[in-house]
Amino acid sequence: MLIGAPMKETLWRVFAVIVSRPCVAAWIIRRAQRTPYQHITSADGQERYMGRWWLFEGYDRARQQPKHRWFPWSVRVHHILREDRDRDLHDHPWHARTIILQGGYVELRLIMINTHGQVTERIERRTGTCAALRPGEYHRIDQVAAGGAYTLFITRPKSCDWGFLVNGVKVPWDVYTADDSASFESSRVADDK
Repeated sequence: MLIGAPMKETLWRVFAVIVSRPCVAAWIIRRAQRTPYQHITSADGQERYMGRWWLFEGYDRARQQPKHRWFPWSVRVHHILREDRDRDLHDHPWHARTIILQGGYVELRLIMINTHGQVTERIERRTGTCAALRPGEYHRIDQVAAGGAYTLFITRPKSCDWGFLVNGVKVPWDVYTADDSASFESSRVADDK
């Protein structure tokens, strides 16, 4: 039996409320911090933008395939410490779900591109909320709560390359970050933003 989209979204929201309860969120964060992943820093390496830790690494990065057929997801905890400083919106290379465990942030999401430019929606993400991310959906974190935002970040295997939307055209991450005038986050990791 397949679950319809409204029901699936309701289940995600219930799950988000449960895992963001203070005692549960604190346990998840502590557990994940035992298994560090690649933190993201500023281009000069002086400032951490995002701390990242594994909760469950579900796919083989070399083959870009799930390790287990029964659970094709990877689960990380992210600690977002500041806003994205890239000038342009970016997408991600996989389908993902983010759940705010502690803190929060304001996100800009692309709604459409018209003759006047990009139209974005400003969304406040608070503790206990969740959101889906899909390849080709562009966004940027615009503001971060004091103390940052801890998120549970659940991804499927990589399905495309990630990049930045520049004048309505997707520019691959490595081309974009090679131009220091375009980006302040040029130390990002190629595999998976």
